[in-house]
Amino acid sequence: MDNIVFERDYEQEHKQQSKEDTASAIFDIAVDGGFLSEYAKAMETIPKVVVPADKANYEYLLERADELAKRWGGRVRGVVDYKKWDASIDLILPFAEFGSRDDRNLLMEFADKSHSLTFQATEDGKLRIYVWFFYFEEIADKQEILESMIKSNPELTSLIEKYYDENPSLSESDDEVDSLDDSEQVELMTWFVETWVAATGESKESVASVIFSEMRRDYRGMLKKMLELKHTLEEGTE
Repeated sequence: MDNIVFERDYEQEHKQQSKEDTASAIFDIAVDGGFLSEYAKAMETIPKVVVPADKANYEYLLERADELAKRWGGRVRGVVDYKKWDASIDLILPFAEFGSRDDRNLLMEFADKSHSLTFQATEDGKLRIYVWFFYFEEIADKQEILESMIKSNPELTSLIEKYYDENPSLSESDDEVDSLDDSEQVELMTWFVETWVAATGESKESVASVIFSEMRRDYRGMLKKMLELKHTLEEGTE
C-alpha cells in the first residue's frame, strides 16, 4: 500500500501578492509611517499596574520552565520588564518531547496561562520556547488616546475612509469584524504587531512584513483572525 502524503508550498503565492491597494496603504502608514511607534510611546507614559492573575501565571510557569530546563539540560530566563511593560520566559532546550499525559497537560498550561507561546529553532539547532505575558495594564482610556492620534493623522484617516468607500458592504454586515470602527481597526492591528514582536523577539519591521503580506491578500480576513486570536488569549487567561 502506498503512503498517503499531503504537501503544499505557499511560498511563491505569498511573494506574488500585489502591494497596490488601499488596505496596504493603511498598513504602510500605520507601520512604516511611524504611527505604531508613536502610539507605543504614548502608551509608555500612561501609569500601569500589575495584573494579579498574570503575575500568578508568570510565576507558576517560570517554576515549571525551570523544571523542564533541569530535566533536559537546558537553560531558562524569566524577565518582568519595566521598560517594555511585559513579562516573558525564555526556555532553551536541546529537544522537547511531550509524550505522557502529564507532559501534554503541561504544554496546555503553557498555552492557557500565557498570552503568547512561540516555538523557534535557535542558530545552534536547539529549541526555543518563548512564553509571553501582558503582565501590566494601563490606568487610562487607551481608546480615547488612539482616536485622538488617528484624528491628528489626516492621511491615515483619509485612507481608512477610502477603504470603507471601496467596500460599502462592510457597513451593511453585523459581523464583529465589520462593526469595528476606524480607531478599533488600527488598535487591533497595533495590538497584534506588538504582541507578535514581544512574543517572538523579532523586529517590528520583519513582523510587519509578514502581516502586511497577509493583509494585502485578505484585509478583512486578517482582521478576523486577529480578533479570534485576541478573544482566545483573553478567554485563556480569565
